[in-house]
Amino acid sequence: MIRALRGEGAASLDGAIERFRPFAADNNDSQYPDMLHGLIAWARLTAGDLESVVKLVVEYQFVDPTYGASALLLAGHAALWQRDLGEARQVQEVLRAFSVRGKWVDACPRSLAAGIAALEERGAEAVTLFSEAVQTLREDGVALDTMLCLMDQVAVLPPTQPAAKAAAEEARQIGRRLGAAALLQRLDLLLEAQAMVAPSAQKSLTR
Repeated sequence: MIRALRGEGAASLDGAIERFRPFAADNNDSQYPDMLHGLIAWARLTAGDLESVVKLVVEYQFVDPTYGASALLLAGHAALWQRDLGEARQVQEVLRAFSVRGKWVDACPRSLAAGIAALEERGAEAVTLFSEAVQTLREDGVALDTMLCLMDQVAVLPPTQPAAKAAAEEARQIGRRLGAAALLQRLDLLLEAQAMVAPSAQKSLTR
């Protein structure tokens, strides 16, 4: 997975998934098929196939709360990066059913809630929620998830907003430090997409 994020081994991840697939299918422990679905979601995200990530995760019935929450949070990022409010709400609703708790799993859903607020044109609330989510992850040194949540901001906040500009710069710094070429490429695409958002839509998000 790390190699795929670095842009070095997407084929390697796909191969690992295929080797693991029969084992997961023949095992009575639910964590193995749950982990398999999470790996497939990562493979599709790093390959740039955001459209299928949400569908893959939401339509699968996870049993293990840790793998389920992790996969759903990834689907939440995919939904926000597409600026798809309906899919983001759908992920949020399914995620609420999981009982797993902790600083990480509370911070990342806050980023999802912030993205939904932004897409619903509740800009001030979105900025506050994003700040809380990223601060928690940053303080705990969770670099990858910090970058993912910063990219949520880039995807849904107006590019002229200071919070969006700061998020893009910090995300780029983290991505370079991690060597996360696949995510840096997606960051560039998010910035390009936001630059094309109609000025009237950008203005409404600042309210």
